[in-house]
Amino acid sequence: FFSHSITIVTISTIAYSIIFVLALVNNIIVLTVVQKFPPMKSVTNYFIANLASADLFVTFLVLPFTLLSNILTEWHFGWFLCKVIPYMQAVSILISINTLSAVAIERFCAIMYPVQVIITRKVAMYIIVVIWILPACIQIPWIFFYRILVDRGMTRCTMDTNDPNLSIFILAVIVVFYVLPLLLMSLLYAIIAIKVCRRDVSSIRGSQTDRMIQASKTHVIGMLMTVTFVFALSWLPLYILQFRNMFYSSHMNKNEFKAYKYIVPFAKWLGSANSSINPLIYCYFSKTFR
Repeated sequence: FFSHSITIVTISTIAYSIIFVLALVNNIIVLTVVQKFPPMKSVTNYFIANLASADLFVTFLVLPFTLLSNILTEWHFGWFLCKVIPYMQAVSILISINTLSAVAIERFCAIMYPVQVIITRKVAMYIIVVIWILPACIQIPWIFFYRILVDRGMTRCTMDTNDPNLSIFILAVIVVFYVLPLLLMSLLYAIIAIKVCRRDVSSIRGSQTDRMIQASKTHVIGMLMTVTFVFALSWLPLYILQFRNMFYSSHMNKNEFKAYKYIVPFAKWLGSANSSINPLIYCYFSKTFR
């Protein structure tokens, strides 16, 4: 019934349960704070609230089935969920990275052009709508790549590795919707960091309030850079494993296949854990959130 020993199943269940509770509580708190407190209704915080919504999306619809697929020998949830769950996970990841990209662009505009308000609250709401619609359309191929396979009397939900378009699609997704956005964000935050460092707080003319505002902006940039770095680090192992599985699986020996059985569930857990981490980062960097 279980694909691993009772010890591994127990550890996996506890690990996913911790993520579920933390992600549920922490992200609901983030949404409540942004919704209820007028000072929090900024463009940046709208995007942060959208990131929390995507994390809740993962928490409710992806986490439970990811755990069950990792610990059970067979797939018991039918062809519909076999196709929909991987699709929703892919959509949620793309929503998160699009949101992080939007935040980086918004902060770049705010720091580089402080006099002009380029991204207003209304524009931000339109961007958020696009952030959800675009991934929902782009990730549709996942529905066709996953299928129910009966092997030796056991029902599995698996990718159709015989589909010649699968490797091309996975490579395109990794490059276009993971590597390139991270490179863009790294570039924008590097430019922002240079700008902020040159504008030292102690050298700012004006009142103590002006200096406090500048210091607050610096903390926000540090917070957002940390969120981006943690997101990239959380999903990197799974992307590496997907890439290796698609292009080098034929070169794996028996020991590597055995290790793969344990590494993949951990990589999925690490990626899912990102849903619970962001609110902790906000609280660490921001007195307002605390």
